[in-house]
Amino acid sequence: MNQRPYKMSDPKPWKSIEEQPAILQSGGLQVDNEPIARNYLARIGYYRLNGYWYPMREICNDWKR
Repeated sequence: MNQRPYKMSDPKPWKSIEEQPAILQSGGLQVDNEPIARNYLARIGYYRLNGYWYPMREICNDWKR
């Protein structure tokens, strides 16, 4: 019996480098310079950068309270 104990969700749709700064902004990240943001996203990658930003989002949310 090769049944998985969970159901895998559908993968997220692919987004271009041009679309990714808007996704970050919709999550609350302030992007002052989109060309520089796209450059970082192209070189480093969305998911790798997102892992570094996560703790900073928690700190900023605590700061705003």
